[in-house]
Amino acid sequence: MQSIEESVRLFNEGWAIYQKIIRNNYMFHREIGEAVSHYLAAYFGEKPIRLMDLGCGDASQTITAVSRCKLDYYHGCDVSAVALDLADENLVRADVKYVLENSDMLQCVAVPGLAFDVMFSSFAMHHLDHAQKSDFLKKVRAGLKPDGLLILVDLALNPGEDRAAYLENYLDYAEAHWSEITARENAAIRDHASSHDYPERLTTYRQLSMEAGFSEPLHLCRYTWHHVWVLRNQMPVN
Repeated sequence: MQSIEESVRLFNEGWAIYQKIIRNNYMFHREIGEAVSHYLAAYFGEKPIRLMDLGCGDASQTITAVSRCKLDYYHGCDVSAVALDLADENLVRADVKYVLENSDMLQCVAVPGLAFDVMFSSFAMHHLDHAQKSDFLKKVRAGLKPDGLLILVDLALNPGEDRAAYLENYLDYAEAHWSEITARENAAIRDHASSHDYPERLTTYRQLSMEAGFSEPLHLCRYTWHHVWVLRNQMPVN
């Protein structure tokens, strides 16, 4: 079992790499955040919203994405206690009611007695296997209000790719284009992706979302392998 100190060290190393990726916009966080922000503002207008952030990290990306909305309540969950400490600081500055939960997104997705207007998942669902993705989407829909939204930001296979081809293509692309990432950091990214990345085809994401009871997915935007879908809960929850 890892010591607390080792867990913190590993988180800090991975977090530093991810923050460098965000700062350099290698995964198109800026474009994705703008697209989501404009969509949510148009959809909800002045209505106060309750939001659950699944795999929230430090919450900063989600806070930016809902900056045009009236955020009434925020519920974030993450497996990293270190990330939640950072989220706590960011949410205090954002001056919003919030709860943070140290658990994985399959466990925290349902809050008894509380339904959400928006659930937000950013670059997290592809870490689940096929059956877990199906379970996750069903649990999300059960936790949404009627006409509530899941904003799903994630990776998808390009046409003709299987997982092996995706890993080769994506990681070669990253190594060629992510110029501020060092050789050591690239090795860490390759190790992480090889162990944790299980993206699906676009048709599979659509099938899983429809089977979970969502309406036809809206494919909001795409940047290389990075996609945003809007899934709406328009069907009765069993």
